[in-house]
Amino acid sequence: MTEQDLLRSLWRLCWLAGLYVFGGCVYSFYAAQFQGLLGFAFGALASFVNLWLFIWLTRAISPSGSSRRRWPTSLYISRLLILFFTGYGIVKLLGVSPLSIVLGLLASTFAVLVSIIIELIQSFSQVRHIRWK
Repeated sequence: MTEQDLLRSLWRLCWLAGLYVFGGCVYSFYAAQFQGLLGFAFGALASFVNLWLFIWLTRAISPSGSSRRRWPTSLYISRLLILFFTGYGIVKLLGVSPLSIVLGLLASTFAVLVSIIIELIQSFSQVRHIRWK
């Protein structure tokens, strides 16, 4: 995978997550009014921060990185705990529904799954196109 393919894939990942968040916010407001929208939005924000942190930390600890520091590695491992406690704190402090936060936290997961399906379809279409030439 080239650097350009990687950037295109990351850009698609952010767009898919944004599309999920937009649809989820509209539905949350329709189904659970402002409280559901608030919970979903905070969950989606935490999901975006987690996605950005994943991308940043992956580049920071990659073999091509110039400096090898230990703190990005420990942050990489503990980011899921930070994400869990963020969701727990939102539920306890704001009193919003845990389901709306969990659905918001799934924004980056949805984007990754759809992006994988798109990549698979593209690779199958390229293989099929090459085979018929």
